[in-house]
Order: sequence, then structure tokens, then C-alpha cells
Amino acid sequence: MGKHYNPLEKEFLIHQYKSNTNIKMKDFCEVHGVSTGAFKHWLSQYKEGGLEGLNRADARSPDVLPEGIERTEESYKREILKLRIENERLKKKLYCPDECGWGKGVHSFKGEDYEIVELLSRDYPIKDLCLLMGVSRSGFYKWKNRDTSDHRVHRDSIIAAVEQIHKEHATHDYRWVAAFIRINYPFDCSDSFAYKVFRFLSIKSETRHQVHRRPRKEKDKYPNLIYSTWDTVDRPRQVIVSDMTTFHIWYFYIEVTFYFDVFTKQILTWKMAERRGARDQYIEGLKDIVDMLKGCCEPVILHTDQDSVYASMAYNELIQDSVIVRSMSRAGKPTDNPVNEALNGWIKEELYMDFKLDACHRKEEILAVFTRYVAFYNAQRPCYAIGYDTPDNYYRRFKRGEFPANDTFKGRILSETPKFVQKRKAGPTGVESRLEGTV
Repeated sequence: MGKHYNPLEKEFLIHQYKSNTNIKMKDFCEVHGVSTGAFKHWLSQYKEGGLEGLNRADARSPDVLPEGIERTEESYKREILKLRIENERLKKKLYCPDECGWGKGVHSFKGEDYEIVELLSRDYPIKDLCLLMGVSRSGFYKWKNRDTSDHRVHRDSIIAAVEQIHKEHATHDYRWVAAFIRINYPFDCSDSFAYKVFRFLSIKSETRHQVHRRPRKEKDKYPNLIYSTWDTVDRPRQVIVSDMTTFHIWYFYIEVTFYFDVFTKQILTWKMAERRGARDQYIEGLKDIVDMLKGCCEPVILHTDQDSVYASMAYNELIQDSVIVRSMSRAGKPTDNPVNEALNGWIKEELYMDFKLDACHRKEEILAVFTRYVAFYNAQRPCYAIGYDTPDNYYRRFKRGEFPANDTFKGRILSETPKFVQKRKAGPTGVESRLEGTV
């Protein structure tokens, strides 16, 4: 048995149905738990006698009317006005008056209250509207007659910027969007304000993350020199990671090999291949790294997985006369290379969802998108791991001496036990890492 509506609720449903010409009566009735025949009967009663017609036809109305509501036309109109105000509040994503304020929600834009008053003033007295909305009439008239304030213009600019950035880079959350605005726009935006704008616009970051697991063969040609000590890397070009990722675009199959700097998160070089199992992109990328490190005296760790090309003689012969030291993840342990795995995931999402890589139908278009993205990634894209700075600017800051020389990488303690397990075992004493055997 469906819900029983009192005359006031019936009238409100009738107004809702008539105000939306695109909705079908069958769908509307199904959502509100009313049979189509009963709703047609309500429409007929309301057309003949209005609210009183609905009231006369409802024999149980004395029992179902909300407490404190008198059976008078004036009280019915007042309750309908309350419902209309609540409906407009929901449309504008506003909370009830008790939850106003920056600290409790997005109901921080006072102008929206006045906009509701102005909208409903065509049907109801402004005095009654202001009383039910909890705003003053003088404030409403002052808002209506004044010019747009600089604060309102600034706020609208930020809202428009957030909406546009989310449309182009839907994979990122409000913190990333706020950092992007601070870097690329002429005005400022705090993380908290971006969060409220996200809620105001009813938007959130999107994702295409998927979990893939595949057993790997055991072969440890080179030792793992990192394990879970990634946070000890203290300078650029100290640890470089590389991995290959695939892209399926229209009928093209693309393999791209990236080389990342762990400290700055820069894409140092990238190479593309159009054939499955190709090895040239690995070799050419490594040649770029070797040329980049000429003149460098400090050893540089190149960490990769156990791909056949990374383990091949042709690949490792290129680093014989260089400062590069090889390191490999354990078989079946992608968590041994979290920097590369995480960045590859974000890069794929952004290329598909923000840069519309899947819309390319020619090889030249694909190459142009990758080239444009790498330039965007290094120079414009805020990165969470480096405090929402851009990789290129983070590298320049290090060169200017803005970061203290910690020299933490040399003192790292290698252990096969994951770091979160070490912390759990250590407890408050913090001695577990010293008790673990070094590898």
C-alpha cells in the first residue's frame, strides 16, 4: 500500500509535476509511491476546487495533517510557501538556516538567500518571505539595489575557474584544483574554498583505477637497492625509475616508456613504440639518461622492474662507463616501484579523460597529445608528493638552495619488511627498524 498524502502534500506534488514538463506522469508517480489513476484523480479535484477540493475529498486529513497546522486556507498557503522555499534551497545546494556559515557547510553565500526571496516575491509578499528565510528586509533591498561587489565578482571568478578546470582535468580533487589555480591564474584560492566550491557545484574527482595482478617469474639479476626507503631520497638525479605502459587508442597499440626523477617527479625523457614487444624505446630512453648524466660524479640508481628488456645485456651494456647503478624490484612486487606505478596511473587517467587521447585517430595526433602533456606535466601540473608544486619549479628551488642538505639516502636501512609493518611492530619504542636484518 502506497503512502497516504494529506491535501497540503498533494498540492505540492501537483505543483512539482506541472512545473516540470519533461517528466512523464508514470515515472513521477512511481518515484513518489502514487498510482497513476489516483494522481489523475487529484489533478481533477484540484482543477475543480483547488486546495479545498483536495481537502473535501480526503476523509483522513484530520489524522494526517502535520501537528500545529490548522485546517484553514491561510495556513495551507503558509506551509506551501515553506515547502517552496525548501525546494529552492535544495536546488541551490543550500542547507537549513541552522547550518549557515563557512565552518558547517556550503551555505556561506548569503546572496543565494536573497535570490530565492526575489524569485518567490512574484507570488508572495516580501515581508513573509524574509521572515521565513531568516533574513532582514533591509538587507534584501540593500542587496537588490547595490552594484555587484568585488567580493562577489572574485567569488564568481573562482567558481567559474574551478568548474572549467574540473571539466578539463576531471581526475583531480579540490586540493589539486586549488593548487592549479594558484599557479596558473591571476588570483588566489585556498584548499578550503575549493572544497566548498566542489560541494556547491556537486562535483568530485573521477577515476579509472583498476587493480591488475599477474604472477611473475622469479629472477633477481640485480639487487633491490631501495625497498621502502623512497622517502630518504634527498636530491635530484639520485634515483631514477623507469617503466613501460601501454595505450589502446582506436585501432593503435602504443607502448610508452617513461623515465622519472624520484625527488622532483620530473619526466626526464619518454619514448614511444608502435609495435608490441619493441625494445628501441627502452634503449633510446636510456641513452638520453646517460647523456643527461655526463659530468655527474655522484652515483645514480636506476630502478626498474624485471622486464626482459631491462634485464637484457644490450640494455645494461649502455651504463658500463657511467655513474648509473642498477636496481630491480622483486618479482611480483609492483609496490617495490610505487613512484612509477602511481605516476603511470595518473598519467593514463589524465591523458584519456583530460587530454582526450582516445579521440585521436592519427599517429601524428597521438604524438602531439603526448608532447603537449609532458610539457604540461613538468611545467604546469601541481604534484601532491612535492607540496603541490610543479616538477620543474621544484627542481629550480633545489638548485637555488631552498632545501636543507639532509643526506638521508646514504643512511637508509634496507629491509624486505614493508614500512607500515615495521612501524606497527616497533610500537612506541621505534627500534624495530634497527632490529631488522639489513639486506
